[in-house]
Amino acid sequence: MQIKEILDAFARLEAIQKEIELAGSELRNVCVTLCHFVLGYDNSADEAVIEERLSRIDNDLGSIADIKQKLVLCRALLRRMANTSKRRVMINVLPQEVLAYIFELAVFSWPDTEKTTLIHPSCTIPSVCASWRQLAINSPSLWVNIDFYEGYGYEKLAKQGLLWFKRACNKPLNVTFHSEFRPCHPELESQISELVTRAKSFTFNPEASHFYLTDIFDLYDVSGRSDILETIAIRGVRGMSSDCHWWKCIPPCLTTLELVDLSAGVAPNLNELVALLPRCPSLHTLVLSKTGIDVSRKIHYSEIALPNLRYLKIVVEEPSVSEHLFAAIVPGSHALDLWFNLPPIDELHNCHLICRFLERARVASLCLEDLMPQSGAMILAHFLDHLPGVQSLRLNLQDDRTGSCLDALTVSVHLEEYRARCPTIRTLILDHGAFGKLGQEQVKRIVNAHNLKTLALPHSYFRNVDQTLGGGKDSTGNSEDSEKKQEAVGIYTWLETRVGNVEWCDLTHSA
Repeated sequence: MQIKEILDAFARLEAIQKEIELAGSELRNVCVTLCHFVLGYDNSADEAVIEERLSRIDNDLGSIADIKQKLVLCRALLRRMANTSKRRVMINVLPQEVLAYIFELAVFSWPDTEKTTLIHPSCTIPSVCASWRQLAINSPSLWVNIDFYEGYGYEKLAKQGLLWFKRACNKPLNVTFHSEFRPCHPELESQISELVTRAKSFTFNPEASHFYLTDIFDLYDVSGRSDILETIAIRGVRGMSSDCHWWKCIPPCLTTLELVDLSAGVAPNLNELVALLPRCPSLHTLVLSKTGIDVSRKIHYSEIALPNLRYLKIVVEEPSVSEHLFAAIVPGSHALDLWFNLPPIDELHNCHLICRFLERARVASLCLEDLMPQSGAMILAHFLDHLPGVQSLRLNLQDDRTGSCLDALTVSVHLEEYRARCPTIRTLILDHGAFGKLGQEQVKRIVNAHNLKTLALPHSYFRNVDQTLGGGKDSTGNSEDSEKKQEAVGIYTWLETRVGNVEWCDLTHSA
């Protein structure tokens, strides 16, 4: 029985108990009323009927004794159940699959976003009994996340990673690489070769060098590659080598490619990237963020069909990179989460290509970076006109703190009357906003025009409001200051009464 069913049973039991109490009270009240009425009633013609009804009710009330006995049995059963729930259950009587599930929850129960450092079973084993340790060793799914180190001083960690690889049996692995170079260790080479071909994901953290990145993919290539490598995430790897061509052996089964904060010597150039993507028809996540992609050579490209694409993030400094990718990529019919930086106003051709992409894609969620106060509203309005079905919109206002580009979200109908430019938006996220009085009016106008379910303001605040609530230099304690404070509290209350879910960060909701 699931916990919901148990709670439902308790609710029914409590409802029946209240009905019994109410029925007993009503029965007594009716009996008292009837007694007073019969004693004062003087009509011999009705005496026979009254006597017959009283006799029948008396017989019926006799059956209450049986009900009382059932209630006594129920009470005893509930007491027995309460005592049973306090008993300790011996570990060795639990089924093996239950033990494995409990152990896995104990090790991997926190959200992925909080896993700054994976806590592996080896950290827990010393504090548990022998049966738990044996269970962990024989549960392959507990050993599939491997942090792999190589190099001088890391021999023990390298052997530990290979031990985990052995305990994972035939399960696909998630391998994170941390090393700068690959030392020569012939006795481990065959095991490492098998490890890289059994991985379903490669993650290279900033500790890894571009030399190590190249060596691992070379090893993957000469070891026969695999048809299970689905994810490649390379973050913060720097280098100037022209021989770093790791992308040449990427398998067609790849579903996720993340290139974050890479130098031009590590990332493929635009021609190589455009040639790579068509080889990955199963790709559903593509992230290019703060990555140097060389565009100095002549560009040759054709359409890139990515029918399974669900998440696309292109945040790069060179506008021609996004220009060519938006022109080439042909997404499928899946709902798409799209994230890119707004092009400069002088890149009108780029804007046109992005609009054509928005028409081809079924964008459900849009996040925009680099919104500028001079041109952001016009470009944003142009994009929103090509997004009839967008449901979530996130705007990074770090370069437009006053939020002047928010004018693009509404369209003036008549005088002070406005309608939503995209009425399908249900989630609005305004990041790094510093809203003065004008910005607050814009936010109110947007909320009134939309049917928002969620409004989030991470790293944002209302300037005059938070100064008033904070009791700054202008707070004098007079009636005028009191009115300002009431107005300050009012903006928060107003938003929370109009939107089902308002999410504030600590900086925002200082009230």
